[in-house]
Amino acid sequence: VSTQSTGNILITMTDWQRGLQFFINGKKRTLTSTNPRTTLLEYLRTTENLTGTKLSCNQGGCGACTVTLSSFDPQSKAVKHYAANSCLVPVASLDGINVTTVEGIGSNKNGFHPVQQRIAVANGTQCGFCTPGMVMSMYSLLKEKEGEVTLEDVKKRLDGNLCRCTGYRPIFSACQSFAKDCKSCPEVAAEIEDIGKNFKSYDPKSDPVPPPELSTHIVKPYLIEDRDGSRWYSPTTLEQIQQIQKENSTKKIRFIVGNTASGVYGVDHESQVFISLKSIPELRSFVLTKENITIGAAFTISEFQRFLDANKSESPSFEQLVHHIQKVSGYGIRNIGSWFGGLELARRYGFPSDLLTILYGAGAILNSVDKKYTIPEFLNSETPILIISVTIPFSKKNE
Repeated sequence: VSTQSTGNILITMTDWQRGLQFFINGKKRTLTSTNPRTTLLEYLRTTENLTGTKLSCNQGGCGACTVTLSSFDPQSKAVKHYAANSCLVPVASLDGINVTTVEGIGSNKNGFHPVQQRIAVANGTQCGFCTPGMVMSMYSLLKEKEGEVTLEDVKKRLDGNLCRCTGYRPIFSACQSFAKDCKSCPEVAAEIEDIGKNFKSYDPKSDPVPPPELSTHIVKPYLIEDRDGSRWYSPTTLEQIQQIQKENSTKKIRFIVGNTASGVYGVDHESQVFISLKSIPELRSFVLTKENITIGAAFTISEFQRFLDANKSESPSFEQLVHHIQKVSGYGIRNIGSWFGGLELARRYGFPSDLLTILYGAGAILNSVDKKYTIPEFLNSETPILIISVTIPFSKKNE
């Protein structure tokens, strides 16, 4: 039996939690075996028979597969909600998470949610294939903002949803009707003046309540294995990562945060071991000094953007970084993909990463466990490097 020391506690691989527990529309699910490559979209449509979540591009580009993920945030001590492209999310990564699908917020049988009803009344659907994704992106925004959304929020949050029929205007009219400042815009106010009379009112308290177990979930290292021998590990320390690498030295290993690379380069059928980096404290750290900001490598692009936005008064460059990050992919991708993922793809495959370009321009330094790298040094490295964080120096005015 292999062991590893963490402080004064001796952890054996046999002590790891085997399998995972998560929730689908509030109902508990337990998986003791699954293929690490199986996505949430596949699971929803084939195992749960929840086909409202659509399979379209299967690359994270259209948003038809959007669902709402909810998990407990230990820092804010509250449940957070966010939109995600289910075609990219590995089902093995969902321990302690509630998945809400379009069926979970309303139906013809149980009554439609105001988002569903308003899009229908506003004639925001033709073929209807993109509609569930549109609905769930808007629902996710309402949950994230606790119902207090603005016109700008709607504009930014629907950037990852494509529609090939309606020309977007009726969809946006329906969604913008939820904005607290919708009447301040004459164009929007005029569009919803007549149809708005038939809109169903919205009360955030009427939304489905997340399972109480989310708030009591304890993050533990877990692993899940498939019949073909492939394994998914979710460690909680750097020492555990080293142990996993040592025990699987003859196998191909892949590190994962959001799995968004599969949308560009396809499903990874070569790797036998998948290691999630989402629960490593060192990769989820945030430090602000008088000279720079350091952000962990496992933070998502959305989290990365929020950190910079919250501290943009410290450095003129931060506002420009925030502005450009908004143009990186769609919101459902930014919510699950790590900011570092694009840099690693650039090093490995020559991927044209916008994040790499803007971080290089900002003078960023990448930090591993024992060494610091400039962007060019990282790109020119031929050996794999586990980057822990990035440090971005404060810029001066007009710099």
